[in-house]
Amino acid sequence: MRNSLNTDSIKLLNSLLKQPIEAVVDVGVQYSTPFLMEGYPDAFHHLIEPVTIYHESIRQNYSKSGIKFNLIEAAAADIEGVLYQHLQCLDGGGKVTHSQLMTAEKNSLKGLLKIVKTPVVTLDALFPNLSNYLVKSTWMELRKKSFAVGHRQSEMHPS
Repeated sequence: MRNSLNTDSIKLLNSLLKQPIEAVVDVGVQYSTPFLMEGYPDAFHHLIEPVTIYHESIRQNYSKSGIKFNLIEAAAADIEGVLYQHLQCLDGGGKVTHSQLMTAEKNSLKGLLKIVKTPVVTLDALFPNLSNYLVKSTWMELRKKSFAVGHRQSEMHPS
């Protein structure tokens, strides 16, 4: 059977760990993250997704899987505050195909459907005492910071 690189990577990571992953922090879930659901079915999944149109699908997918989860309807960044989520349709179909978070409203964006004021949270504020966890982020700017947070947390809570 052929596995995805993500699935194989999770298996390798799990084989190297001294303690199992107890929690998954998934930043940018969209509908679900199958390789994390498969790799960590017994871990608690903290799901951070700012795009409102995905929230109901996330709840359905994770509830159906039996995975314990918490959906955090916010964006994650290195400072707390508010951003403006610009929902766009770039294929002409009338449904959201793209979402951008910006510091101000930009009404001139191509295919703009709606602008939603979105809360922004930090991982440190959300998870001050989390240990034995894995962070996955789809947002490029957060990736460096979120993995640094994970490292710092693991130093604060040695095994």
